[in-house]
Amino acid sequence: MQHADNYLDQKEALLDSIEADITSLVQPVLEAALEKIVDLDEDQTAEREAALTPLNDTLQSAIGEQLFMRQREIAELTVQFYPGIPNRMLTPMEWMDTIAMRGFTLNQWFTRKSPSRWMRDILKATPADIRHTVKTAIQHAVWSSAAMAEEFSWESTSLLMWITRPELSATGTCSECSPLNGRKEKRRKDFGVPYPVHPRCKCGIVPVAS
Repeated sequence: MQHADNYLDQKEALLDSIEADITSLVQPVLEAALEKIVDLDEDQTAEREAALTPLNDTLQSAIGEQLFMRQREIAELTVQFYPGIPNRMLTPMEWMDTIAMRGFTLNQWFTRKSPSRWMRDILKATPADIRHTVKTAIQHAVWSSAAMAEEFSWESTSLLMWITRPELSATGTCSECSPLNGRKEKRRKDFGVPYPVHPRCKCGIVPVAS
């Protein structure tokens, strides 16, 4: 268990760093967008869309570029702790075309069709909700990229085990993850839930001996 904890701790630290890099690129554009919409009414859709478009585009490019630049670190970490094959390197576009969120790839979310799918979610949102949505999108992309690297690297592993770590969360393990603790499956999809279940999920799936 200590081996798994060490891996999951180092993975979290790495993903925190990638999140921070993306956030630093997006933050100035986010603040500028919020400043522009502060005096706009909800029904001023065209004006709000124009103000939010740079945020949409920056978020799309920042996620793709940072996942591309940091992917080798993720791939090397997965095989440092568990035998496997490092995930092949993806281009920024491939990352955005591979990671899915609520049934759509990230490129589908951010592609602008006046407005993009993602922008429709925030056109009438409050500044607080927009901040939360941006943060969630970044976290989802980063943690999903690590899950993809793990799945590729450990594809030939004989058995996988779900590990929960309730001590790391103020509210403990969520109701979706808790029943899975210690469960072993041959394939990741056999656990029956998406992985990660939610952004910054403290749980992990690691290879184990049969």
